[in-house]
Amino acid sequence: MALNELLEGLANHHHPHRHSEVDAPHRQRKTGPVTAPRTPAAGPPRHRSPGGESDPAAPRPVSGGITEDIPRIWSRLLKTEVGPDDNFFEWGGNSLLVLRTLSEMQRRRIPKPSVREFHDNSTAAQFIRLVSGLEANT
Repeated sequence: MALNELLEGLANHHHPHRHSEVDAPHRQRKTGPVTAPRTPAAGPPRHRSPGGESDPAAPRPVSGGITEDIPRIWSRLLKTEVGPDDNFFEWGGNSLLVLRTLSEMQRRRIPKPSVREFHDNSTAAQFIRLVSGLEANT
């Protein structure tokens, strides 16, 4: 469809002041079976070793309050059981759920990291270590 045809249906104040024509890249049609995108229901890949265990080289948080509270909060908001190697965003977490998580942490008087720190520490184990460090500094 040409630009002029598109502009006919718009009011004058909706017309662009300037435009540039760009050649669209030629798209190739994929062949083969159609696969559905991964969703939390289908489950993202779990970062586990072939024996089914978590990576033993990964540092583990100490057990206790925060170690239990944070996975419980994540599990409730993400509507799935969360393990230490699970990534908040791979399980359907988004910016709204980040804010809800931080709000719930504040309500429980758990040290609250910044949104940026949350994004940079998005597995449960990383996030617990981050929050534990914040708690130690308070």
